[in-house]
Amino acid sequence: MDVANKLRYSHFAVTLNEATLARVTLYRGVYPIKISQQLTSSYEANRTVVEKLVERGRVEDGDLVIITKGDMFGVASGTNSMKIVRVGDWTEEQ
Repeated sequence: MDVANKLRYSHFAVTLNEATLARVTLYRGVYPIKISQQLTSSYEANRTVVEKLVERGRVEDGDLVIITKGDMFGVASGTNSMKIVRVGDWTEEQ
């Protein structure tokens, strides 16, 4: 893969809420991804997001992913944290 393709970035909205999925479809450059269950921990959320992106071929081992989310799962408009993870590097504290 050449350097120009490696420097690509996209925005993904991962949610189980149908209304949110419909709304973010209207945002330019944001791609909705539906999950099937409520996530209950930061580790589970980070891992699920990265797994969904790997399944879709959007990231691969070694890529960096920036994840923004709220500390209180299931609460709207609560984004207050950001985590940078490297795909393929997993420990329980991520």
